[in-house]
Order: sequence, then C-alpha cells, then structure tokens
Amino acid sequence: MNELQIINSTDALSAINKTEIDIAISTSKQFPRHLESAKSEILELSTKSKEVAEACFYALPRAGKTIEGPSVRLAEIINYAWGNINSAVRVVSNDGQKITSQAVAHDLEKNNRIMVEVSRRITDKDGKTFTQDMQVVTGNAAGSIAWRNAIFRLIPNAVWIDIQDQIKKFIVGDGKEMLKRRDSLIKKFNDMGITTEVLLKRMNLVDVKAINSDIMIKLFGVLTALNEGSSTVEDVFGIAPAKTDSQDLEDDTPADGKLPLK
Repeated sequence: MNELQIINSTDALSAINKTEIDIAISTSKQFPRHLESAKSEILELSTKSKEVAEACFYALPRAGKTIEGPSVRLAEIINYAWGNINSAVRVVSNDGQKITSQAVAHDLEKNNRIMVEVSRRITDKDGKTFTQDMQVVTGNAAGSIAWRNAIFRLIPNAVWIDIQDQIKKFIVGDGKEMLKRRDSLIKKFNDMGITTEVLLKRMNLVDVKAINSDIMIKLFGVLTALNEGSSTVEDVFGIAPAKTDSQDLEDDTPADGKLPLK
C-alpha cells in the first residue's frame, strides 16, 4: 500500500533554495573571477562617458559638512564586474513611523555573506504619515541604500578605492578641459535655478576661480544627489519650495566607514 508523504511547504522551499545556492557556489568555483580583469572592467564601465562617471559619487551637505561616498550607480558597476555574487533586497518592517529594508549580498566564491538593514521615516516634519505610494518609494530608497552598503562591505575597498580616484580624474580632466568642465558644471546648477553667487556662497568660495578639482567632485556629487532625489535644492541651498515627502536615496553614512569630509 502506497502512503502519501506530506512535506511541509517551508521545508520544501528551504530545500529548493539550498540546492540553488549549492549549484551557484559550485558554478562559481568552475568560473572564478580574475581580480585584474574585474578591476579593468570596473574602470572601463565607469568611464564610458562623463555622465556615467559623474553618477558614481554622491555628496550630501549635513550640518555644515559634506558627506561624500560611492553611489548606488558605482555599486551596480562593481557588482556586475566582480561577478559570482547573489544579492537580494526586501522590506522587512513598517511600524507606521519608519520603514526598514534589508539587503543581502553573498559572495559565492568566498562564501562570504553580508546583511544590511536601513530604516527611513515615513512621516513628514509635521508627523503626517506618507501616502501608500510614497511609502513604497521610501521603502525602495531604503533598499537601494542597504544594497549599496552591502555590496561595498562585501567587496574589499582595496578592489575599488584606487579606481575611484581614476574616475574622479576622468570627471574633472586637466588644463583647458578642466576649465570647460567647471563652466559646464556651473551652468548645470544655473539651469536648476541656482545662481553662481548662491553656489559660491554655499561652498564658501570667493570666486569661480577657487573651484578646484576637489570642489568640482563635491559639486558633481551634489548634482547626483539632487538628480536622484537624495537631497533637495532647499536642503542644499535653502532656495527651493518646501520639502515634499521625498526621502534620501543615499545614506548619510559613507559605505567605507570614513568620517564626513569638512
């Protein structure tokens, strides 16, 4: 007499997931990454164009300081080039005050696993709860931050820290090119309604000539933050309409753990 064996659905799903992970790990061992090839691809992809390179960094003014770091865009490039990584993001809680997203990144070759959680408030300055749509947007934003941080904690900064410097040099250029980049940068802010005078005052500069390569990188980072919704013109320059229910796409804690830059 045949007996019907009932298997707990949770146990079955766990068994399937374990099998998939085992296969992925086995496959990664057959096709291991090559460090120098990966680094070369990261640099190639991140310097495909000025626009791509500019989006590789963010800068968020906070309490008189500028917090800078590698962006979600650079994390995407590094994750792609590094390879043999299994990652996932999900919202794990919403208590009506804040929403928490969790990201997991698993290096299949090294069998190293990182989990990061990031919370973002879902109430405005008056205590009013965001709409359902904005809560979804906020959860996704928190997920992007968590995923970025997981990737940068999983992959040693020794892999990408020198590449970061090369990307910055590519963005700025030198000689006459640097001057053209500076003028183009100022125009981008002007087109957003930010005058040159307001820009210089925010950066504590006396004139345009004082915008050196380091300042340019910060300003490009601010542009990335503004364009991605990480910050608002009002937050940075104090001249935009009242802030809406938008949330930071970038965390205010650098992925590499460095202290904020003054």
